[in-house]
Amino acid sequence: MPCVNPHDRQFVSRMLAPLPVNCHRPLMRHYQGCETRREANLSLLRTSNKIQTLVGQYFDSNVLSWTEHDIEPRAKSSAQHAKRIIARNPDSSPAQIYQLLIKLTDGFNLIPPKPNKIDPPDSVADDCKEEGSLKAGQLDYGPAIRRLCCKHWWLRSLRRAVIQTQEMVQQHLGMVSKVKGLYVSDPTLAFRQQQISRNWSMLHNCFLKNDEGQVFSLASLSSLNVSNPRIRKAELMVRARGFEDCALDAGHEGVFLTLTCPSKYHCCLSRSGDHNPRWAGYNPKQGQEYLTKLFSRIRSALHKREIRPYGFRVCEPHHDGTPHWHLLLFAPAEQKEELLTIFRDYAFAEDGDEPGAKEHRFKVVNIDHSKGSATGYIAKYVSKNIDGSDLDDGCHGRRPQETAARVDAWATCWGIRQFQQIGGASVTVWREARRLTEAQRLSLPKQSQPIADSADASNWQGFTEAMGGAILPRRQRPAKPYYEELLDEETGELAQSLYEGEVLVRLKGLIVSGMKIITRIRQWTVVNSSQWQGDGSGRSPLHLEYCK
Repeated sequence: MPCVNPHDRQFVSRMLAPLPVNCHRPLMRHYQGCETRREANLSLLRTSNKIQTLVGQYFDSNVLSWTEHDIEPRAKSSAQHAKRIIARNPDSSPAQIYQLLIKLTDGFNLIPPKPNKIDPPDSVADDCKEEGSLKAGQLDYGPAIRRLCCKHWWLRSLRRAVIQTQEMVQQHLGMVSKVKGLYVSDPTLAFRQQQISRNWSMLHNCFLKNDEGQVFSLASLSSLNVSNPRIRKAELMVRARGFEDCALDAGHEGVFLTLTCPSKYHCCLSRSGDHNPRWAGYNPKQGQEYLTKLFSRIRSALHKREIRPYGFRVCEPHHDGTPHWHLLLFAPAEQKEELLTIFRDYAFAEDGDEPGAKEHRFKVVNIDHSKGSATGYIAKYVSKNIDGSDLDDGCHGRRPQETAARVDAWATCWGIRQFQQIGGASVTVWREARRLTEAQRLSLPKQSQPIADSADASNWQGFTEAMGGAILPRRQRPAKPYYEELLDEETGELAQSLYEGEVLVRLKGLIVSGMKIITRIRQWTVVNSSQWQGDGSGRSPLHLEYCK
């Protein structure tokens, strides 16, 4: 223990005792930095009590040192506990059982699974009127109860809750800032790197076999889609450039906007990295919820005025992990000022008069094509938040690849979606149209062939225009994804999920001008790696044709 006044040692030991060893050093570092004994002891008391209160609501203090090996047995015991509750209440209704089981999730601050609302099609409405069957509008508790009895559901949920609790404590200890752990704490970064290593091991050791006998590892297949950072970044840039070309041809104007949370969401000061006295204890997930609700209100106000901007939204962290949004939006020139007014009014609706709000809460950059393209404005943010490639410098003196890895750990920890398209045509239709064979493209109605041709040529502008333009509502567009209910090959009945009561559906192709087109023609089954000896039946995937 660092040097402490002899009269304070017993007090300091009592404050540190409930906390794991990895919390002691940052607490004592702050303790020694205080100017007086009184200030140091009061600060230690406040922080220790705050952490114990934060953790003690749902876990014991040992959770701060939990690893994957500690989470797995707790998930198993929770699932078994749920089964015992059901066994002890044989006469209870499903609704009553559900209410008993969700108390288990309250103990861990987990979001319980919701019961399904029954909404059968008209053709089976009469059958649902039989005695004992569920009627439209009623709740089916079966799948939710089965989830609460499943150790895999508990493992996923507990893993998320534990890492978020650990990260919140690191925030309270001041370990997430540009001078300590940029975007996330070092333990959370290490947890994410271990998770990536486990995932890659699983992908390389899991094989899929299609109906032609070809066998591929999941790793080789995942490298062919947007799971691959290089492909994901290329696709985002193609779509951003396509929107810009649409705007130029239509005479629309572009703006680059930045939305930031109020100061009470920021745990550290931007210049020094010191504790922010205005911080109200919010975590990045709550900051993202604030921005999401804010944009929802903005979009609703825009639509009421028939303003439908299109473009992209990028979410990235401040140095202390607090999220902020960058939006590249295009709109008709005559609507731009009203759009900015609506954004500004809503952005300053909460704590809009606090110090610094005017400078930081909402920023606008008008796109001047004589100085650079709109796509150029967003390219840096796309690269910085995916893999850091194509950048010479990172943030806060870090290498681009290092900052990208920390951003990935941050987004994974808090469940934050980094990129989102606003308006425009469906990217799912775009991806499925790129899978069409030559024969399928030729079979399309003449007016719909530009959809497939533009997608195949990676021409997002042409694809958007063929789909009705950037502003047309999606329900009015000529093509949409086609989803098909899966059948159980053994019984011929509709396949259900692991939790039963939920019919499985899978993306199978497109519906273009009322015509169904199947783009996913292969049937895949999982092959045990020990059963496949690499006898030459599998080929290295050289073309997406193998994955259809």
